[in-house]
Amino acid sequence: MCFRDALNDSDKFTRENAMKTKKWMGLAALLLVVPVISGCWLLAAGGAGAYGGYKMKEEGYTVQNPVKKEAPAATDK
Repeated sequence: MCFRDALNDSDKFTRENAMKTKKWMGLAALLLVVPVISGCWLLAAGGAGAYGGYKMKEEGYTVQNPVKKEAPAATDK
């Protein structure tokens, strides 16, 4: 006798419900974890952009559209 044959209908129904519940709980956990992780990435990207802007300003670039290097004043020559 096979194990599958030994299951009656109520066991199948319970097992299917347990699998569906596990699937939904996993999906809910994933949906809760992804925004938390993505917030960290946004913070890191913002910090990297700010640092890049700071270093560009040190080199004499302006933060305007288009980005260009400031020309030295005529009196500085």
